[in-house]
Amino acid sequence: MAESAASQYEDQFICSVCLDRLKEPVTIPCGHSYCMSCITDCWGQKEQEPPYRCPQCRESFSQRPLLKKNTLIAEMMETLQKTSLQTAAVECDVCTTEKKRAVKSCLQCLASFCQTHLQLHYQSPAFMKHKLVEASRFIQENICLKPSIWHHITMDTCLFCLSLCEAKGIHCFTSYVFFSFQSCQSVCVLPSYEDVPSFSQHTHLSFKDISISAFREVLEDVCQQQTARIFREVSNVHVAQTPEPKTPDTFWQYFCQLQMDPNTAHKELKLSEENRKILGLYEAQQYPDHPERFDGFHYILCREGLCGRCYWEVDCCGDIWAVAVCYKGIDRKGRSDACRLGSNKKSWRLSRYQQNAHFIHNNKEVYIPAVRSSRIGVYLDHRAGTLCFYRISDTMTLLHRVQTTFTEPLYPAFLTGKGSSVRIIEQRKILCLL
Repeated sequence: MAESAASQYEDQFICSVCLDRLKEPVTIPCGHSYCMSCITDCWGQKEQEPPYRCPQCRESFSQRPLLKKNTLIAEMMETLQKTSLQTAAVECDVCTTEKKRAVKSCLQCLASFCQTHLQLHYQSPAFMKHKLVEASRFIQENICLKPSIWHHITMDTCLFCLSLCEAKGIHCFTSYVFFSFQSCQSVCVLPSYEDVPSFSQHTHLSFKDISISAFREVLEDVCQQQTARIFREVSNVHVAQTPEPKTPDTFWQYFCQLQMDPNTAHKELKLSEENRKILGLYEAQQYPDHPERFDGFHYILCREGLCGRCYWEVDCCGDIWAVAVCYKGIDRKGRSDACRLGSNKKSWRLSRYQQNAHFIHNNKEVYIPAVRSSRIGVYLDHRAGTLCFYRISDTMTLLHRVQTTFTEPLYPAFLTGKGSSVRIIEQRKILCLL
């Protein structure tokens, strides 16, 4: 529809002498408009003597009209020309034989795609974050002059792709910013825009001979070669592991202060001592509804998601209590195993029921001898995949040790039955015992 509208308006700005779009339009007294050069040439012919006539309506003028550029029509012609260029059919840059019409342009790929070749941007996670705009011949005009840092980072791999493409005789067109990872002192610290080198374009490359299957083959080669290179570089690297704590003093250096999250508390748990203690009750508290609140089991989580090395202690009183850790994504509503601490792959739980104690993970139980002390210490080394539960009295006694791989931050969690309580120990109280 945009193309037909542009064509309709274009017909109204045709010079009747050259039958082309008006160039430097002028309007003569009768109201008709012509190109400046066309009407000048027409009236400049020898046989054209006063009176001067309009080539279209034949109205005559005793004196030759003074010709001045019609700025309004000139601006309209300029706008019309831009509209025509933008709405003209844009061809797909990937089609190799019959060029199909492009439906979108990608600001990261700097290319336009037909409906078929656009599917990769909808289906592949690597392309889903690319910015798509309406198909245009002027993609560069839609690009911010300060490209994102992540765009620079990915270009380093793209440069490697290009070298392989050329080695395989595949010619691709691209315009990328090349970025050197060697300028980064840390993977987490990205360079400022001023540190990024200037643009470097490969104008001698073309999309016309490339196919998706060939490009996929190149990408597979990239992955294999880069993976092999990484393994070669790190195979002889020895990472010194800090030894696991053995004494109360060494555990204390990893102490972390925790606070329970009221939004997760079951309504029959009462919070006190600045959200460091819970007590199991027989009546519901006036807590507001919240999507993170447990409504089936008497659980509560801490606010802090833990990574690295952490240590904390709790005082447990009563016959029914549990000390656990879990991923934030554990279910909160209902009484299924997906919500139960220790009954799924998202949680690890040390619990006491009357005189019996067990460690539970993914519905597998390990019996633990009687837990006489009411104080429990928990040590986490997230990177090493170590989780330890200790009985704290005059000495520290290991109750259970987990060796696994943690994929997300862990949130301390607690359970109390009716009449039982759990209290998080403050740092200053631990210092008094050391």
